[in-house]
Amino acid sequence: MSVSIGVVLGGGELAGSPIDSLLIRFTRELAAMQGRLEAASRPEINIVFYVPGSQFTPDFSGLRLATFRRREGTLMVQIALSADQAEAAHPKQLLSLSSAALRLAEKWLRTRFPYDSAPDLEMLDRLGKQLEDRDSPP
Repeated sequence: MSVSIGVVLGGGELAGSPIDSLLIRFTRELAAMQGRLEAASRPEINIVFYVPGSQFTPDFSGLRLATFRRREGTLMVQIALSADQAEAAHPKQLLSLSSAALRLAEKWLRTRFPYDSAPDLEMLDRLGKQLEDRDSPP
């Protein structure tokens, strides 16, 4: 697996909320899709979504790089959702933000660790089409 998704909810009231359910679904679908693909020798990009709530609000906005572990070949990219983004979340929005995170990771890793985001971006595109097909009325 080369891309993983994490979620930090800013309060217990978000458990089971539409954004929580959407992020769980997105995470599971992505993991299932990668499980069907061949394992590749490229770094693990961990994308972590931060959702504001009653107990915690991210102290940043948008995307930022977090932790890089050369030995494990992992890079964390954090995405802070605004309250409006969390309330109106849609799979396309999560896919777009995830794609931006992969491009940011590639740009930063360029001189540090070999990484080509194209296969992961293609996988996100396939996932988007799969999610659209599933959500479309017959």
